[in-house]
Amino acid sequence: ELKAVYNNPSSIFTVCQRWGVKPAPSKENEAISSNLPTLVFAGQFDPITPPTYAQTAAKTLSNATYIEVPNGGHGASLSTTDNCQTNIVLGFFANPTSKPDTSCEAQEKINFVTTGATRNNTTPTTGTNSASNGTPTTSAAATTNAPIYPGAVTVKLGDALEKQLGSALGGAGSNTQLVGLATKDEPLKVIDYYTKELVGQGYTTQPSLRQSTTQGNAKVEVAGFVKGTSVFIVSTQGPLDDATIGALSLQAPELADKVQAGDTLVILIIAGKN
Repeated sequence: ELKAVYNNPSSIFTVCQRWGVKPAPSKENEAISSNLPTLVFAGQFDPITPPTYAQTAAKTLSNATYIEVPNGGHGASLSTTDNCQTNIVLGFFANPTSKPDTSCEAQEKINFVTTGATRNNTTPTTGTNSASNGTPTTSAAATTNAPIYPGAVTVKLGDALEKQLGSALGGAGSNTQLVGLATKDEPLKVIDYYTKELVGQGYTTQPSLRQSTTQGNAKVEVAGFVKGTSVFIVSTQGPLDDATIGALSLQAPELADKVQAGDTLVILIIAGKN
């Protein structure tokens, strides 16, 4: 299972061996036994710490309340946007000796997306907002001057990935646009398209920003362009396989709605002004 997230799972344990510290005492592997009030959360579809882990932990906690979040993923106590799990946690902290009110769990539902229909009927629209803290975000309702790759589908990158990209850009903030796209074309074809489009708009290519690597079975191609004080970066990765999509989904669950195996993920980053 580890190979779905890490290309070489054994390297994790190699690091431990080379760290140069003494092995942890065997007691570290013993289950904790306690009668203290404990709230144990699990997400039904958590791929990293599945419900069986939480169930095992709860067995030796005599005063534990076990809650399995329907349709929940990793970080089950924070896995929904309606504050259901958050309110359960806060209620437990306020009165840990009382059974938590979990009635909101019954209202949790999955909104299924028919990806094929979305691909055939959706006209890609892209755009940007800026959060109050200056973190760049994307919005399908807004518009942007970024050229859209022909036939590509707009994908939501998600807050976590947007914050990571924002940090990598040094907090460019409200002058930064982030656009996510998915296409069946290979990365180099996408790079060639944007090179032609952007050079035609007066941008110049930046060799220092050009990268070509592999990640697993996918090619990663990155190209950068500059015009005045504006920087336009095109980052591509593909073809994506199920394992890579699973790993991406842990960081940006919104991607799972529209990205499919065989796709190339395209991220456009436009910073500054012309």
